Amino acid sequence: TLARAIDKGEVVIKIVGEKPQAIANTIWAMATLGCKASNLERAVDSDEAVVKLVREGSSQDIANTIWAIATLGNQAPSLAHAIDSDDAIEMYAKEANMQDFSNSIWAMSKLKYDCPRLIQAFAGRAAELMRTTVSQNISNTAYGLADLGYFNREIFEEIGKRADVVARGSTQDISNTLWAFSISGFIAKHEQAVRMLWDVVMKRPVSDFKDCDWNQLETTRLFARKEGAHLEVIDDDGRRGRRKDIMKRAAMKTDGGSANTFERTVAKDLTRFGFSGFKREVSPFDDGEGGNLLKIDIAWKDKKVALELDGPSHFLSPSHERDGPTKAKKRLLEAHGWKVYSLDFLKHRNYSLHDNETKKNTIAKLLKTLGVYREHSPRCDFIGKRANNNENNEKVKKSKTHKEGS
Repeated sequence: TLARAIDKGEVVIKIVGEKPQAIANTIWAMATLGCKASNLERAVDSDEAVVKLVREGSSQDIANTIWAIATLGNQAPSLAHAIDSDDAIEMYAKEANMQDFSNSIWAMSKLKYDCPRLIQAFAGRAAELMRTTVSQNISNTAYGLADLGYFNREIFEEIGKRADVVARGSTQDISNTLWAFSISGFIAKHEQAVRMLWDVVMKRPVSDFKDCDWNQLETTRLFARKEGAHLEVIDDDGRRGRRKDIMKRAAMKTDGGSANTFERTVAKDLTRFGFSGFKREVSPFDDGEGGNLLKIDIAWKDKKVALELDGPSHFLSPSHERDGPTKAKKRLLEAHGWKVYSLDFLKHRNYSLHDNETKKNTIAKLLKTLGVYREHSPRCDFIGKRANNNENNEKVKKSKTHKEGS
């Protein structure tokens, strides 16, 4: 009842008019209670509230606010942009503690918002801040850095040194940290820390794990193997199999990015322009390991050619840089001998504006570089020409209608 009352228009106006700490505390409380507060969230991300938070608030106020909005699953473009601004970065560099950085970096990763200056400010203080902190702060920082695609050697060096602190934390803390090492490509470099964390988490009761934890551990296992580190899945009593089975089931349940309009359109174009032999949603591993976690969007498995279709969720705003998991997946596929081409949604948007002949030539030129060629059959040429003629006829028809209307 109180949460609903707080999110009413007149109350929201009053809250946003208060001091930054009051704003931060209120939305933090709503997020901690798991109460949606759409009106309050919109108001907090207004230009007026953001300016107040950055100019009059503390780094803790800013960190708690962005953490709350990310936890509630909403966007905060104005606040996210402000966090990487001169005023906020100066504040973080001087006064932010480890939890402030941890909450902010984790939140920015959840919001898919690029923050190079925030990461740089943290890198300058990482060793000092991590000397006395708790496992959750280390884990959330590692997760956020890897998810954003900031594979900073110096920061991960400090995270590796604090593996013993993470080992005393929750199962989620350990899973997050192991996943971060795998995505960042630092398993071999920090193999001792990774093995220690792996051994600890393998002794935790199965009831401690959620599906997301199992998926992070399976991802870690697959990346580690390619880096030359074999991580064994073992049950509490020494029997092998149960945990591995649970891990496999969790990976199969994962929505590895179910086929969207982007993927269906490209697959349809490949077929009608005479390309064959490809399959959709293909495991890069011979025995189908990893379930849906690392499936290739479109693949010619016999040629080991992968066409990855990167939609908006693969990119950070506003830089349009690919996120950490997208970079890591390409790195893993290439390490397994796959030739990978990543087609992003912006390029495809431009591609979709062309006529069929241009589309066909564009795809043919692209795939030729990967060793995939079009079948030169009269039927395929006929289909392409017919589709193009239909398109041109439709344009002529529309033009005639327009003239007659005039």
